[in-house]
Amino acid sequence: MSIWEKEQDGHLRYGNWVMLALLAAFMLLLPMSRAFLPDHLEEILNRAIVFGVFIAATVWSGSRAFAAVFGLVLVASMCLTVMGMSQPGTVFAIAWHILMLGAFLLIAVGILKQVLATRRVRLNTVIGALDSYLLFGLAFAVLHSLIAVVDTDAYDGLLFAEGAVLAKNSTYYSFVTITTLGYGDILPLTETSRAAAYLEALFGQAFIAVIVARFVAMEVTHSAMSASDQEE
Repeated sequence: MSIWEKEQDGHLRYGNWVMLALLAAFMLLLPMSRAFLPDHLEEILNRAIVFGVFIAATVWSGSRAFAAVFGLVLVASMCLTVMGMSQPGTVFAIAWHILMLGAFLLIAVGILKQVLATRRVRLNTVIGALDSYLLFGLAFAVLHSLIAVVDTDAYDGLLFAEGAVLAKNSTYYSFVTITTLGYGDILPLTETSRAAAYLEALFGQAFIAVIVARFVAMEVTHSAMSASDQEE
């Protein structure tokens, strides 16, 4: 069986693990690379990992329609990257953010649908839920960065490296918000940025509650069906 081949419950055998590795690289490798990489190389590494996530999602889906959509997303994001580097400007930055936001949400929803459709809670199912949670967090990071691009006074402490499109600490701010830690070193200052912050916090808590409830329900249902089969 291929590592991308679907199992009987619709899950991919190792696809969720590959996605988790790419997301971990995006969230952990990039911050650590800032200590020894110049800004332009860090931005190249950033784009390379994001493109890797898109390629992995295309292969993971097993759907021609999904593959076609992400093929277009990949080409469009590469074009925007090149145009943005040659002609820096707010228009290209906004277009790139909207494209990334839609892409991350599409992948997150696709993985979440597979997680919720499974009949048993396996390790791969848990990894899929974690992938989805991280992708939603990255989508909010892009949203916060987009708000900062449109309104430079929306946040206090959200920073952009030279030549970078995505705010360099928006991922940190997003996950501090979605987990409701709220250190206070980055502050939303406008109604829009504050709305994005509390919506993300509410979403993060609701996501965990729904996933835990679904996993418990799946295990209870499976246990009841197993007991019924044994009685027969």
